Amino acid sequence: MCTRRVQIGVSLIEAVLFIVVVSVALVVVLKAFDIANQGSADPLLRRQALAIAQSLLDEINQKPFGDSNTDDVAQGGFAGPYTSANRQWFDDVDDYDGFSMNGIRRLDNSCEALRLDTNQGNWWIGMAVALEKSNARTDAGAAYQRVLQTRLSGELREFAEQKAKSLAER
Repeated sequence: MCTRRVQIGVSLIEAVLFIVVVSVALVVVLKAFDIANQGSADPLLRRQALAIAQSLLDEINQKPFGDSNTDDVAQGGFAGPYTSANRQWFDDVDDYDGFSMNGIRRLDNSCEALRLDTNQGNWWIGMAVALEKSNARTDAGAAYQRVLQTRLSGELREFAEQKAKSLAER
């Protein structure tokens, strides 16, 4: 009489193999989520950049075309230099030829358009770094001081304190 053994359950090798396969699949799925989250701010930044560019184009389109055959300076036109600091005096489209601008600026070259009513220290850190990068050191120092008035703590607060101190010494 021969009895046949019926296996009930799984062997240790099968269980380990299952865990390895599920772990690899889980890593792949989580990596895909991570990549998707990293790029999630891109569309917002792209939309903001397009809105800024569109507003600058609208500003340019509202200006009259200059006559290249006449001397606009003799007729009271703006003589330059054509920089972001004096954009408010641009009087025709050709004044924008070769114009470039760092950061978001209002027509009077101030950053007031960016200063929203906010008490978030993270926002003010970003504002201060952007101002410092565009060589607006006085405004950057004020923004770092504003960071210190918020409830921000830890390394960012220490960073803001160091930057505020170094900008005040200059």
